[in-house]
Amino acid sequence: MTAVVQFVSYLRATGQIVGSGTTCAPDALASADVGVLTGVSASPEHDYVAAGQVMAKGARPSPAHQFDYASGSWVDPRSLDELRAAKWAQIKADRDADIVSPLVTAHGTFDADAQAQVNIGQTVLLANNMLAAGVTTPIRYTLADNSRPSFTAAQIIAVGFAMAAKVQTARDHADSLRTQINAAATREQLESISWTS
Repeated sequence: MTAVVQFVSYLRATGQIVGSGTTCAPDALASADVGVLTGVSASPEHDYVAAGQVMAKGARPSPAHQFDYASGSWVDPRSLDELRAAKWAQIKADRDADIVSPLVTAHGTFDADAQAQVNIGQTVLLANNMLAAGVTTPIRYTLADNSRPSFTAAQIIAVGFAMAAKVQTARDHADSLRTQINAAATREQLESISWTS
């Protein structure tokens, strides 16, 4: 009776695994282009063959990376221009996330998502009109923790200035990083650029 064995078949030229499973005729799977290892198991996605052994590819650093069988490592095939575009897209996403993160002020923490910014702007307009008319009635406003304290018109205006400054600071920081991205001459320089750098 012929024994059933586990096998891994791979391209001899690269080590790329093209098949795995069990067979009772492993020699029949081999050819000039395809090698076969028996008694081992492997995953084409996670492993490759080098020097007659199954080797782990390791974690894929990013969806853009491709495995280079010659070097036995993951490489990013994108051009420097493509990497710049990807880095700028990430910085814009970080900028937008920063802009809508809660606004912390001396008067409390305010929501700062798109609708909250509209609400703050409308409340600042109300506060300006109240000041112009000499009205001193307190203005109640709901904070991020859902408390609803009262504010003077001047305090609400200060919150509006803080919100505007927060948005401007984020945009200025993004513009500064974009200058660095455009000036980057190597992948390593691009990789070192981040929202918090």
